[in-house]
Amino acid sequence: MAKQRKRWIIKDGDGRISGPFPTEKVLYKIGRGEISGEESIAVYPGGEWFPISREPQFYDRLIEALAGSGEDDPVDFDEYTPVSEQQGKSKSKARTVVFGNEDNLTPTGDLPPGAEGPKRGKVRRESSEQDPIGKNAKPEEDKKSDRRKKTRSGPDSVIELMDMGQLIKKERAKRLKLPIFVAIVIVVIGIFSQMGKKPTGDRIHLTAIQAATKPLTREQLIDRMRRAQQAYTEGTYSSLLKAQNNLLQVVEGDPKNPGMLALLCLTYYELWPYSYQDSNDLKAVSIANQRVSGLDPAGQNAATCRVVDLLVRGRYSEAKSMTETILDTYSATANPPIPFYFFKAVLLSGENELQTAINYLNSAQQLSPRWLTAFVMEADLQSRLGNRIQAAKIYRHILQINPQHKISKIQLGLIEFKHFNHMDKGLALLQEALSSSEKVPGPVLSRAYFGLAEISLMRKDNSQALKHAQESYSHDSTNMEAKNLIVALGGKEKLAKTEVKSQQLVYEGDQYVREGDCNSAQAHYKSAWEMDKQNAMAAMKAARCLWDLSFSREAIEWLNKAIKSDPKLIDAYVTLADYYTQRYDFLAAARILAQAHRVAPKSYEVFRGYALVELRRGNAKAAIGYGQKALGLYETDVETHILMAEANLLLKGDPQAGQQAYRHAAKAVEIDINSRKGQIVYAQALTATKGVELGLDYLLRLVSTYPLVTEYRIALGEMYVADERFPLAIQVFQQVIEIEDKPKKAWFLLGKAQRLLGENQAALESLLKAAILDPADTEPLFEAGLLYLEIKQPVQARTQFQRVLRINNRHPLVHYYMGRAALLMNDPKEALDHADAERKINPNLADAYLLAAEAYYKMNQHSLCAREYTQAIKLRPQGADTYVRLARCFRLMGNYDMGGKMLDQASKYDSGLPDIYREKGEIYLAEGKFDEAAEAFNQYFQLNPGAADKKQIEQRLETLARQSMK
Repeated sequence: MAKQRKRWIIKDGDGRISGPFPTEKVLYKIGRGEISGEESIAVYPGGEWFPISREPQFYDRLIEALAGSGEDDPVDFDEYTPVSEQQGKSKSKARTVVFGNEDNLTPTGDLPPGAEGPKRGKVRRESSEQDPIGKNAKPEEDKKSDRRKKTRSGPDSVIELMDMGQLIKKERAKRLKLPIFVAIVIVVIGIFSQMGKKPTGDRIHLTAIQAATKPLTREQLIDRMRRAQQAYTEGTYSSLLKAQNNLLQVVEGDPKNPGMLALLCLTYYELWPYSYQDSNDLKAVSIANQRVSGLDPAGQNAATCRVVDLLVRGRYSEAKSMTETILDTYSATANPPIPFYFFKAVLLSGENELQTAINYLNSAQQLSPRWLTAFVMEADLQSRLGNRIQAAKIYRHILQINPQHKISKIQLGLIEFKHFNHMDKGLALLQEALSSSEKVPGPVLSRAYFGLAEISLMRKDNSQALKHAQESYSHDSTNMEAKNLIVALGGKEKLAKTEVKSQQLVYEGDQYVREGDCNSAQAHYKSAWEMDKQNAMAAMKAARCLWDLSFSREAIEWLNKAIKSDPKLIDAYVTLADYYTQRYDFLAAARILAQAHRVAPKSYEVFRGYALVELRRGNAKAAIGYGQKALGLYETDVETHILMAEANLLLKGDPQAGQQAYRHAAKAVEIDINSRKGQIVYAQALTATKGVELGLDYLLRLVSTYPLVTEYRIALGEMYVADERFPLAIQVFQQVIEIEDKPKKAWFLLGKAQRLLGENQAALESLLKAAILDPADTEPLFEAGLLYLEIKQPVQARTQFQRVLRINNRHPLVHYYMGRAALLMNDPKEALDHADAERKINPNLADAYLLAAEAYYKMNQHSLCAREYTQAIKLRPQGADTYVRLARCFRLMGNYDMGGKMLDQASKYDSGLPDIYREKGEIYLAEGKFDEAAEAFNQYFQLNPGAADKKQIEQRLETLARQSMK
């Protein structure tokens, strides 16, 4: 009689039960998205309920289904074109925009049909126009494409008879309900969110690149470019809006103009303080970044947009790396990187290296003398250094070029009043500036109003002073002088009634991050979000700082707040998925990325997030697949190339994969030569393709060139460990400990290297030091537990593993090794409990089944032992020793034929394994084949001359021989 197929019943979150279904049907339902992973299942009939994610075959399918959500949808590139279609043959020759230089006012030549041909000659400068089309208004909602998902057919083995007409109706109803419900929710949320906002017009949305509505002639393009450059160099809010509007017309009419795309990114950066800084604004920057990366992937223009994208996302270390790469590459060329002198100054000022920042600004000023933003920044830095005379001189220079420059009037007025004691002159400048409708950043306005408050106070006009102080505090709630003055003049009641803006708290938090003070930063970000619950960026930045401070649970909570505040903020989803995978919760990571994919089905960041999840799961091939999708949307993303290299390096033994790893690593380094991760993975790829000596030599040169960059030393030490050069690795890790303030990773790796070298006590001390530096990190404790197991101290090992579980109960293999400790303590029942616990957390790991098999063997339950070994082999190919143990279980069950077959299978993996012949001898003895048994045992002794059981086996054979003679 044929074996009956297993059937399942399913219980959803509301307690509704459906089924029974065969396994194939459940897999089919998961693939269609009808099962989300929150359900419970039970074997039908009579089985106990347990989470569906605990069943190995369903767990993997859940991950695949969540990761593949929407993959059958046709991709719509209305918003931007894939970079692979944008690249032209001349991308390496793309010129960088020099602000105000008319020689660069040259369209690419790829004009739309009907546009006029080129005409030579320079363009005469004209006065800039007012904004003719109101691009500072909020952009309209993106039109949603009307797409239908392709239905997937179920397995051929399951055929169900049903009324197809009814089925079609049900399917239509299912498809209609969710979109209608989502649309209603979006409308309601939109109404309430707008009800809660005051239409002050203080902030704007950046306008993203759209499809061109009307083709422009060559003369029109040149005119727009000239106006854009002139408006940008003026550096005021209104001129920046004009620059944005003209640049959008240029890049939409001439889509292969990388220089103008770079200038658009710079304009976005200067408009960023005035924007909402939400997902819409990030999307505008991202679209421009992807466009220019397809045209000039390794040039200054693409790098300009990449740095802007990194800066507005608060990723300062990566922005610094890219900036230094471009400065190293182009500073001595005929085409110097003007924007990067400015970026370097911005980054240095954040690190309080003010004089060095001024030096970089001077380089930018010499190359582009009409770019006023560089002069404004230098004047501010000179003032911070106490050089007020030089600062005033620069502000007067700016006002000579642009008499309406509001920031310069305010700052000069404050210097005249506070430092030159010219009260009347300072007051006149402040009043003239504040009478203008031109927008300036909140902190500048705050200082202006506080200056008026101080003047009023000096004139004994306390009422006016209080009014100005409240205005000052409302524009910058971190202005403690204004706060104290309000309390002094009007008490806490007046302070409580003063409306404040949250954005300045975010700026202050960013400054703390650049100074390395994440604790203060997260407090500022949290306060900003509490003031404005729509400020998703503040919540996300708080989460990142909390994660760096090892408050992982709170970080995840704040990322969820960020997503609720702005459901389109893709960075928050991707970061949350990253954190989930670091806590080994891969299903949760896949779920959050599935949500992100529904929000942004064309986001390269989401596909890169999927690649990271699969890489950390150890599924290299799936990681490569998602990485390819990400690169199809953004070909020059350094992070994706690094991921692709790491995934290919996991495919050991595949020479083609090694070459692919090398190609992606080389591309990452080509795009950003200062990317530390890129350089490290390049060294690893060299090792995989050309040998370990080349990889080590490359890392040694990096260490020599950058002696204080500890990442290179750590990578060098890890490569020494991989090549079993433990003393050299220990030496390198000790160097890192001397360089870093909190060398947690170095202590951890030092402990691992010492353990592998057999220096057990030193290893324990190193691992515990790593654990003290970061109590939320489970790896040092886990490694300490392994060490205790190796030296046969199971009680101490169990203590360390229990500490791991208290911190993160999803850490893989903790229960497995606790079970190992239980076996050492002769407690197979406890080992079985841990095997079951490990299966619940990681159902697709074979180790839990191997542990259960050994426990059953010790309990003399040999049929269950064989079952567990068989399941382990199904989950993961095993070595010869596992087949030998399985053969032993079959022998003890009395199933000698199956035992022999398992030994044949073991021989295919390792025919020289001595235990194969020992177990063969035991089977022959059990069958009464003494001659064959003796021959098998002799072969066992030949392969293992020092076998501890040799005398015992020989005595048994002699006894059996005497008995057979009788």
